[in-house]
Amino acid sequence: MRLKLVRYLFPVVLFGMCIPAARGADITVPVVALPSPPAIGGDDKVWSLLQQRLTPIPTHPSAGGEDEAATAGDTWAPDLKIAAGIHADGVFFLAEWSDEKAGTTYRPWQRLRDRYTRSRERDDMLAMRFQMGADFDVCMLSRTTYHVDMWHWTAGRSNLVGIADDMSTRFSISPLTPAVEYPIAGGTVYIQRTYDDGDDGRENVRTPTERTENVIPSVVALGKPGGSRADVAANGRWLDGRWMVRFSRRLNTGDPGDVVFEKGSKQVMQIAVFNSGYTMRKHISDEIHLDFSELR
Repeated sequence: MRLKLVRYLFPVVLFGMCIPAARGADITVPVVALPSPPAIGGDDKVWSLLQQRLTPIPTHPSAGGEDEAATAGDTWAPDLKIAAGIHADGVFFLAEWSDEKAGTTYRPWQRLRDRYTRSRERDDMLAMRFQMGADFDVCMLSRTTYHVDMWHWTAGRSNLVGIADDMSTRFSISPLTPAVEYPIAGGTVYIQRTYDDGDDGRENVRTPTERTENVIPSVVALGKPGGSRADVAANGRWLDGRWMVRFSRRLNTGDPGDVVFEKGSKQVMQIAVFNSGYTMRKHISDEIHLDFSELR
């Protein structure tokens, strides 16, 4: 029996939605030279070298968003650590964090009597966003107008096809179309998110019929992703209560919507970790400064 498929559309990820407050201490992550390009999906001594250079990244629960009730009183903290390195024209990131179990299912179809309904269960996620242009803010609900390049890794979706979805997000106090609108004191923040061009390599299963399984995945892999949407290769593994996710991308993809990493410079970024399930639990970092200054 063939499944009925449609193009898969991600929900909006509320990265760093918060009530503006005093900033914490900025973190610097040194970017190191690697002896060879590590294999994204296999065991590699180079990844072991990066693992020895992991930098702890303080995080705090996101506040003021739709999931605020889910995080209130929650003692979970991701114990997030990252490392970064370059070889030739490639940049590589390693991210690790604690999670009591691997959430690798995104809203599966569940059979109830004679019909299927979508579960509320969601997968674990990690998002990294990088400053584009002169301005940046760790809070989405500020009066700062800025633009970021964002990599969105999802344990039950993008990990199926070995990428982190490459996208751009713009924040503005002036109207953007199309955009999601959020009221703030004295005005409105407009948030516009667009995926880079290309094929994400997967599809969403819509309303199964003539099936008998109790649970049916809602997302299936169809082929190799392509285009700028798939610029960021990624592979995530969960073991003994921790996620380890590896990323790789060219220093300069040539796409005007993608951040360019330059040797001898510094790059501002931010990370959000989503420990999902039936309610979303989200922690965000303050500014992180990737330091390429020792590389020439």
